[in-house]
Amino acid sequence: MNGSIILPTAHGGANWGGAAVNPATGVLFVNAIDIPWLLKLKELKKLKENNTLSGEKLFKKNCSSCHGANKKGTTAGPNISSKIDTYTAERIEKVIKNGSGTMPSQLSVNHFGECRLAKTPDW
Repeated sequence: MNGSIILPTAHGGANWGGAAVNPATGVLFVNAIDIPWLLKLKELKKLKENNTLSGEKLFKKNCSSCHGANKKGTTAGPNISSKIDTYTAERIEKVIKNGSGTMPSQLSVNHFGECRLAKTPDW
């Protein structure tokens, strides 16, 4: 196998919002999500293809798996359809570069890709 399995990750662990207790036994039940990540190194030459993609294609390639093709969110990422219209291009670039909350930085999107994503929020 190539890569490293990371567990727990930002999407794993106890889900305290779904906890319940059995008062007769005193047992606390807590939902747990264990979603492993597979971390692999990637050759830089494969990242150069981002230089030719439009903002819409960059979003579909790098963001839609979590935020959905329509930006309405999935179980892995929140709805950003209304937020993205209020963000400046600089703020979008900062989120892409640094991540936000449980979203990791998207280092596979180079600076040119960040600019195209930030300048085309209408798709």
